[in-house]
Amino acid sequence: MEKNISEYTQEELCNLYDEMKVSLEQLDAGQKVIREELLMRMKDDSEIYGEWSVTRVDKKLWSKVTVDEVRELGAVKTVESVDTTKLNKLWKSGAKLPVEPTIISYPLIKRVEVA
Repeated sequence: MEKNISEYTQEELCNLYDEMKVSLEQLDAGQKVIREELLMRMKDDSEIYGEWSVTRVDKKLWSKVTVDEVRELGAVKTVESVDTTKLNKLWKSGAKLPVEPTIISYPLIKRVEVA
């Protein structure tokens, strides 16, 4: 019989978390194999299999292009954004800021070597 989550020790919870993480990694790997197989079998860009619709999605990645290579084409944009590194330093130093940060908390769970 399964225990209620509040009945587990912290160490047991960490072990369960790790087991689930491994299971998710295995599921992700299995899904990748299935996606590749479906793409290989597809004759058209969109097909129906029973109650399932499968559509080939082609996403363009521009990771090999440099800003200098496309500047003359007008394909460069300048985006103003908040410098969070600088804001964190100001906040830690106690500077008065126009807003307070939203702080989220989560556990960082890692296995340690016990000698």
